[in-house]
Amino acid sequence: MARGDYPSAKQDQYMLRFPDGMRERLKHEAEMNGRSLNAEIIYRLTGTIEADDESRSTARGVYDIHLKLPGSVRDRIYAAAEENERTLTGEIIYTLEREYPDLAPLGDILDIINFSLERAKRKGDARSHYELELALERVREFYRHSSDDGSAGPS
Repeated sequence: MARGDYPSAKQDQYMLRFPDGMRERLKHEAEMNGRSLNAEIIYRLTGTIEADDESRSTARGVYDIHLKLPGSVRDRIYAAAEENERTLTGEIIYTLEREYPDLAPLGDILDIINFSLERAKRKGDARSHYELELALERVREFYRHSSDDGSAGPS
């Protein structure tokens, strides 16, 4: 079969320059996941796009909550966001993290776990399993640390 006869010959092609060491690292990851280098790159790009979509969905969720706030509260948040040169979502997150500092690390960890769980469900590959294990270890670390200083964690 001539090269032009393959279905992939009709797909978009893009020449790409890798920073030092990146090609080798991606190739190694591709081998670990049983994929070609091209398939690994596409897989990772797809994951990034999906993560961006999930971030936008989360931001929309915060916005929806905002819309249900009483007018006076909403106006104060708008004013603070403008004064502090933040987005509305950024101002809400900043305020919550400032007022509830013990929740911020837990929220970050839960975000990592939720993302990893979704990815593991969708893909079922070794990399996702590793990321989930890493996230769970971070939760264990958080609880060990918070139990030692008595600030938070399970009782």
